[in-house]
Amino acid sequence: MKIALVYSFEESSWFSCTIILRNLIKAYELELGEKNIIHVNYSRQRAVNTEDLKKIIPDEVEKIIFIDHKPTPIDFLIQFKKYNEISFTKKEYIIHIFGDYPLYLVEWRSVNEYLEDLSVKYICASKKQKKFIEKFVKQEEIVFVSPFPVDKKDFYRNEKAGELVRRQLNIKKERLILYTGRLSYQKRITDLIEQFGIALNKKTIPEDTKLVLVGNIDQLGIFYLGYEKLPGEYFREISKSINSLGKFSNQVIYVGEVENKELLGYLNAADLYVSLSTYHDEDYGMSVAEALSCGTPAIITNWAGYQSFQIKEKENYCGLVPVKLSKSLPDIDLNCFQNLLESINTKKINREEMSLNYQGHLSIDYCAQNLGRIARAPSFKYEGGTELMVSLTNEQFLRGSEMFKKQSLMEFNTKYYKVYDVYAE
Repeated sequence: MKIALVYSFEESSWFSCTIILRNLIKAYELELGEKNIIHVNYSRQRAVNTEDLKKIIPDEVEKIIFIDHKPTPIDFLIQFKKYNEISFTKKEYIIHIFGDYPLYLVEWRSVNEYLEDLSVKYICASKKQKKFIEKFVKQEEIVFVSPFPVDKKDFYRNEKAGELVRRQLNIKKERLILYTGRLSYQKRITDLIEQFGIALNKKTIPEDTKLVLVGNIDQLGIFYLGYEKLPGEYFREISKSINSLGKFSNQVIYVGEVENKELLGYLNAADLYVSLSTYHDEDYGMSVAEALSCGTPAIITNWAGYQSFQIKEKENYCGLVPVKLSKSLPDIDLNCFQNLLESINTKKINREEMSLNYQGHLSIDYCAQNLGRIARAPSFKYEGGTELMVSLTNEQFLRGSEMFKKQSLMEFNTKYYKVYDVYAE
């Protein structure tokens, strides 16, 4: 079996997507062998060159696999069909879905139309995202789940790397709670800082506990409500939250962005990874996957793709905090979060064993086998999108990203609840 991997050779502006893309390529190469893979450059400018199209025409190239988050496949499909319609209709199309899918529903509707009656498979990164995507396509049997892979050469249990970071931060035996990833409004960083202060005051956690924040601060608000932060605004909000802790304010350490190779040390230095994220398109969560692969216990919301990280019969590795939909940001069960902070005993967890356990579920090796099974699974003729997809694309065409916003209020409309209910289950 030969396949064509279609993606932009130019790196994404979203670093996590760049890592995901790199690891997906490794997984396919491991499963199918490099000689059976054709790499096709589908540029950020939505162009594919004729020489690449010529390479994928032969019948021995059975599957066209889209592994990038954007652009959507639509322009590639248009160009390929125009170049050789006979070959175009013979291929199977496998599409990895990313969290930004709902932002481009109009284009995805066009993808549906181009692929109708052809062999199609969608691959989601989590079970909840699968439920989400099934709202837009008619056939459950064409939607599969395979996590975005973590490279175990980059993320594994390494006590020495953790000790080095602790020395750099001047943290000795104190408990270290860690958040890594983008520091964004929907990632709920100010809520996390506030809950950290409450836990210290109530002595839910030891009084000398440190909270370390690693990542860039962005200005994303809630795009569905047309709400954006001004440059530097969220940084000021985070600073204000830290200062509000009073005598505990010096126990929050903001590190900023670090090189990807440095994350290993931070994740191994931490006693606990935390994230209260309710980011609307949290399809998976690479930062969480990397932490767990290092054997770092976690407390996270059960929002969207995060729920997939809890392993049955190993719930102590990863505690989940319930979430409910609301008028704007989802409501987090903060009492549950405090209870988990108090009850989790990280010292009783064998972190080496935990690391190996998660690598068995998330590594490139595991994902390679899973992707191979999906590629070889029986295919079905695509029947296109649902009525909900048609309704929402009409709305998005008229109102853009504010399709989920009430006309006159900064609140979500009924369509939002109809679509996002599965992310809060």
